Amino acid sequence: MTRPRLAALAVGLAASALAATTAPSTQASSPDLRTALGRALAAPDIDPGRTAAVAIELGTGKVVFRSNVGLALAPASAEKLAVSESLLFRRGNFNGSFDEIILEALLKHYDAQVAFSPGFRWGASVLPEQAITLEDVYTHTALTYPNTWSREMTGAEIKTIMEDVADNIFHKDAYYRQGGDMVRVGGVGYTIDPNKDGGQRITDLRIGGAPMDPARRYKATGWASMMEVDGPPVFDVVANYLRAQKRVRVDTRSRVKVV
Repeated sequence: MTRPRLAALAVGLAASALAATTAPSTQASSPDLRTALGRALAAPDIDPGRTAAVAIELGTGKVVFRSNVGLALAPASAEKLAVSESLLFRRGNFNGSFDEIILEALLKHYDAQVAFSPGFRWGASVLPEQAITLEDVYTHTALTYPNTWSREMTGAEIKTIMEDVADNIFHKDAYYRQGGDMVRVGGVGYTIDPNKDGGQRITDLRIGGAPMDPARRYKATGWASMMEVDGPPVFDVVANYLRAQKRVRVDTRSRVKVV
């Protein structure tokens, strides 16, 4: 009996398309399969600067085929920065695992207490045990205004920014909803009730694990500002962080509680 196989096409070693020719009950996205695929793509005979095709036998995790199929990437963008121990992506209304990488990089670079990152969903996924390339970082930070910033903000200002973004998404009048996802915030935990009125949705706001003090000044950082800022581009900040870390693992426990 022929075992079903999981086929994957990966661009720059990022699994961008998956097709499973299996029964609906097959767990094609199970952690074991993701790890097997990541290791297959990280094999020495796979060029990280080119598109790769991989087929894995479901049930055994055996790699039955892998090959570079073309689409050469620029040598610089194929640089391996670090290896991920977690599945990295930018999805979800409130956070994503690659968002955590961006936020941690900002916090480290500026020695800040709070970090802001826009909540958009593009960017190639990175599998466990797969190398994170410079190209991967670019796909997650592709904006024409990528510069970072850092300044002091009061706790009240931080909450106001978060409430304003939440109102753009959850306003009761659909004509006032500008769409998008909630701003990602590093170093911060909070509870949000989307059904509350504007300015009242966010409660139990904590910074560094302690209750937020509205009058206290915190060091904050972020990127993608519509104002002119002169900090280094976020892709440089993230790339340098990954080079220093070598291996990264993301804590998947959400700091956001939705009620």
